Amino acid sequence: MMMKKTFSILLCFCLFTVLMVGCGKSGADYDINKVLSDVEAATPIANPLDFNDDDLIYDMTIDKAMIDSYVGHRTGVNGASGAVLVVKTVDGNVDTVKAQLEAYCKSTAAFLANYPEFAAAQKQAEQGRVVAKGNYLVLAIAGEGTDYAAVDTAIEGALK
Repeated sequence: MMMKKTFSILLCFCLFTVLMVGCGKSGADYDINKVLSDVEAATPIANPLDFNDDDLIYDMTIDKAMIDSYVGHRTGVNGASGAVLVVKTVDGNVDTVKAQLEAYCKSTAAFLANYPEFAAAQKQAEQGRVVAKGNYLVLAIAGEGTDYAAVDTAIEGALK
């Protein structure tokens, strides 16, 4: 009888330990600058400008409190597509920030749709990627003439 009780307590302790490990942080830590560099290698950006707090707050409507850190570039060429942004979110905010980045892709495409001469840039913005892994997000809107298969491969490789 004592052996069964000891075994039951030991089993409960092991299961509890496994449960707690499963509730820990998911994913690895990434160097966001390296991820940016790897993705930009497949997504050249004409006349790159740094993303700043105002871009995230006003253009993407992201609450800065949801973001731990970020780095990225967007094109400075009017009517062109091209942006890469790598974001590390605060725990529990990745889905909200992902939705905001996806909305940014749609609003960029909608803006470009107003100008027939920007049709190629509009198409690239419509196909923009927002990929999440753990607390990290990568936004990639390819420049004109860039194949998204290469962009997908670069993002996958950067987030191994």
